[in-house]
Amino acid sequence: MAEQPVLIDDNKSFQVDEIKEILDKRSENGKLFYLVVLKETQDECSESWLLASKIKGDITSLTGIGRSGSISTTSSLSINKDDDNNAKKRKRSTKGNKKNHGAICVRRKSRASGRSNSAAPSTSSTTVNENPMLEGALEEVGAHRIREAFLERLDAILGPRVTLVNDIDNSSPSLNFRFIDACVLGKGVTKASEDSMYGCNCKPDNGRRMGCEYTTCECLDQMIQKRFPYIATGDRAGTLRDSHLRTRDAIFECNRFCNCGDNCKNKLVQWGRKVPLEIFKTSNRGWGLRCPMDLRKGEFIDIYKGEIITNSEANRRERLKRQTKAKDTYLYTMEKFAEDNGIPQNKLYIVDGEFFGGPTRFMNHSCNPNCRQFSVSYHHGDMYIYDLAFFAIDYIPAGTELTFNYTDNDHIEKKKGKGKGRERKKSKNAPECLCGSENCRGYIWM
Repeated sequence: MAEQPVLIDDNKSFQVDEIKEILDKRSENGKLFYLVVLKETQDECSESWLLASKIKGDITSLTGIGRSGSISTTSSLSINKDDDNNAKKRKRSTKGNKKNHGAICVRRKSRASGRSNSAAPSTSSTTVNENPMLEGALEEVGAHRIREAFLERLDAILGPRVTLVNDIDNSSPSLNFRFIDACVLGKGVTKASEDSMYGCNCKPDNGRRMGCEYTTCECLDQMIQKRFPYIATGDRAGTLRDSHLRTRDAIFECNRFCNCGDNCKNKLVQWGRKVPLEIFKTSNRGWGLRCPMDLRKGEFIDIYKGEIITNSEANRRERLKRQTKAKDTYLYTMEKFAEDNGIPQNKLYIVDGEFFGGPTRFMNHSCNPNCRQFSVSYHHGDMYIYDLAFFAIDYIPAGTELTFNYTDNDHIEKKKGKGKGRERKKSKNAPECLCGSENCRGYIWM
């Protein structure tokens, strides 16, 4: 299991020459912390949060800021792309839905490869919050370096380009997060054995050389409504059918054990994201996600990636959040097949997109969403692990924020169908919803 940045014991101090880089900073309970890369660490994760007052020496040698407070033009940030690609974990937060047409897309520019080392370490302890001028300069150069580092991470994402847009301020998403290309398994999480995995016996040249046929495909037998979920021809070829968009039914795609071939019309999500995306700063809800091109109704956008963890580990992380009063949550319970298969809550797995994930981590909630999540299975015998795929539920013009309903209404809709759909009373701790839609209920979840 990949490790997330850790918080070093407050009682331990570090000399400035023990620190390689300062990547980020944040305040917790009135204290200033820095996300640093320590030299000569033997741990798998070299990033750690240090209390500012425990850093002994002149930190300007780490930030590219000279003693005068001026910004050094030779500062650079060392980022290991292999670390980015091998890391794993978490979801979104509570952010914004206002269109931002005409925003400037930030591109990574060439930088000097060196870093100014003219500032010698000081023998006295210096904390940034005791030096307002230094703090302001650090904030300016820190924002630039965080932006550069984040753009490098975007460049490493597989598939069509993912860009960063911010015409609100000079901030960037935190570096306390790594992009991954597929979900990773946390401690105690296991996938079903491939020995129990099976495929259909359809022929590749069936159905206009699109693989499976309705009457012969065993994978379709798993569907609640036995039909191909994707449109095969015409202007909307490769999109989810309207009849499926109106449901919350799971999708069972053919897999690599099937005999139908790569052109099978029942294979789509497994080939990955095919549309470009933009992570952008909203006016009132932090970061959001949009697509710079028009999306057809039923268009596949991307899956929700993260670290798959056990229920007990998810509970531990939620307790920690309550203790630190953190508001954002990125946990997504994989409960689609639980009721029908008698899986108890404590045996379910949860996807945590907080520290590791993909672009959909930045999708905001809306009470009137334009996207919907569908469960997509390839191993039809594994009821615990599957993909969470986002599709456009209507035509979405380029530049429109992509949103979905954070509350999975699948179980609510079932109850309503049985006449049991009573609206629950919201809790006093329910997070406020800022989606701005006409039917906004005022809170994200109860």
